[in-house]
Amino acid sequence: MQTEDAARVRLDADDYDALLTLGYPSADEWAVGATGGNVKLLCPFTNRHVAVALLIKRCGRRERTAFLDGDPLNLTRHNLAVVKGKPIGTVHRARQSLKHAFANLQPST
Repeated sequence: MQTEDAARVRLDADDYDALLTLGYPSADEWAVGATGGNVKLLCPFTNRHVAVALLIKRCGRRERTAFLDGDPLNLTRHNLAVVKGKPIGTVHRARQSLKHAFANLQPST
């Protein structure tokens, strides 16, 4: 991610730690999309780009995320809302990604 974008992305530490535990790449490998400015990562399980907001909120069918303050770089839980409506194409990708992440999760000893 570009330095100026990385400095502006905000998310809760618990959510970041959960993503790392599930096997997702660290924030220095995330990217900000050219259209819409959504923060995305390359899923190590499906090899497809997935919006980080969708992974944090775990949207279901016919759901998508909305940024309450309008800033797609603010990924804090209090700024992300799940709204009903026609989902964007990446919702399905996020659900598939999480399915693979949880399937690959190794129990701690």
